[in-house]
Amino acid sequence: MPGLSDKAVLEIDLDNRTGVFELRGGLGESGEITREFILSNRGQYLRQAFDLASGAIDDIQDADFERRRGYHVDGGAGEHSFSISFEAGFNDGRWGDGSTDPTNPDDVTQYDAAGCGPLDQKQILEHYLAEARTDSGGRARLYHGQFTDGTYATTAGAFGEPLVVAVSEARIEWDGGDSPSSIEGTIELTRTALLPEIEEALDDVQEAIDDAVDELADYVPDV
Repeated sequence: MPGLSDKAVLEIDLDNRTGVFELRGGLGESGEITREFILSNRGQYLRQAFDLASGAIDDIQDADFERRRGYHVDGGAGEHSFSISFEAGFNDGRWGDGSTDPTNPDDVTQYDAAGCGPLDQKQILEHYLAEARTDSGGRARLYHGQFTDGTYATTAGAFGEPLVVAVSEARIEWDGGDSPSSIEGTIELTRTALLPEIEEALDDVQEAIDDAVDELADYVPDV
């Protein structure tokens, strides 16, 4: 089977590092696609107006319209959002940027907790999720199923590349009493378009704002 089915891998870029989180246990995925139409409910009024006009125009024939149905024009807007649920704990997978010794459970940094305890892994993942700016700059990527280029699987998936995602919400729980050796989490993701030059674009916007402020200052008299 092509693709990546035995695990999901979330990559997050932070501070010129790439954290790699291999989600293996209790893996589940659910998705939702929403659409926003240029013309939607208002299309019913357009249809009704057309129905009324058709009675007065001889050239329009066979106008067999039904009520409560309108025209819809898909403008391409909307969202492809989904959630990944998982369990993790002491495992042999990557959990960060690979800078620590995965055989030493006491070797943990703010960027890596491979081989460490579940509480450590929870907090390091949360650090990446909280501090990284996941947007169209491509700083977060999900490899799962057919969305993989073969980096973490023997073959590439049908789409040949991972999903570029924005992390909208995350909930990670550790119950030190009942399940001290594992954590459970759900990460809400939204598929986003890749804009490689987003940093430069933001810099240009800031430069334009600064220039406008400087020009405005020229009109303000000194006190």
